[in-house]
Amino acid sequence: MYYVAYRVGALILRVPPGQFAFELSWNWLQTGLGSIWKPFLLGCLVCGVLGGYAAYRALELAWRFSTVNRLNARRSSVREP
Repeated sequence: MYYVAYRVGALILRVPPGQFAFELSWNWLQTGLGSIWKPFLLGCLVCGVLGGYAAYRALELAWRFSTVNRLNARRSSVREP
């Protein structure tokens, strides 16, 4: 997920994506993150906003679908007797 965010940020900033090896250590954060932090953070922001918006729309669509189904079920149960 972080690599995709980095690639999105590099694409937006028009920076050629470089090669890096991720290592979960304080030393890597101080030295390795220095050259990629701008595209990485921009990509995280863009992916977060787009993912949040997509999740909001999907949840709204599911809620509307559920509401319409309950309304149709209520209407059909009233008509049957």
